[in-house]
Amino acid sequence: MRLFAAASLIVLMTAGPALADDGARLTGVPAALLSGAAAEGTQHEIPNPPAPTIAAGPATIILGQTPLADLHEAFGGTLHHASDGVASADWLCYQLDADGRAELVWFVSDGESGGDSKLVTLVAAAYAQPNPVCDAPSNGLASPQPAAPMPGLGGSLADLEKAYGPVSPRDGMVAYINQGAAMKGGFTAFQSINYLLSGDSIVAFGASQISVR
Repeated sequence: MRLFAAASLIVLMTAGPALADDGARLTGVPAALLSGAAAEGTQHEIPNPPAPTIAAGPATIILGQTPLADLHEAFGGTLHHASDGVASADWLCYQLDADGRAELVWFVSDGESGGDSKLVTLVAAAYAQPNPVCDAPSNGLASPQPAAPMPGLGGSLADLEKAYGPVSPRDGMVAYINQGAAMKGGFTAFQSINYLLSGDSIVAFGASQISVR
């Protein structure tokens, strides 16, 4: 059962975005995180937000502050939108060549936390099969890297243990969660980074922030 779950989540979290009959459809790492499918992993609460900034080539992303439109202007590509009548999301997806290995990168604004300004609430990356739906970026987009001590794609289990101590991934997944940073307007931000490991290597991650009153 565990082996099946782990294999299924690797497929889910590394699959590229696709086009449904009714338009754009968000899949891969962002879909796994927004749907709660990645919640079966080991969770560690930490004292500070794990992703205060995320570097992606020339761009520095601050979750809940950087407009998705800024990244669209910087890197081009197709701005997607999807809604199921309850939840909605806007996103960009890019495909990079990571030393001969395809890497997919997502910048997502979920309709609830991203607000009318469509602020970036989730940054994700995964090694995955090439997918023509993801665009080739312009202007030097690079693999997203969370601020130290959190590792990014291609990091290792040892890197995670160096950051916050012993790790016991469940189904290859581990999450680092900060349960609440005060924000302007009476909101509280809940921030997390979820990692998917294959063996000792990080093959996907997603850093996200939700804001609640």
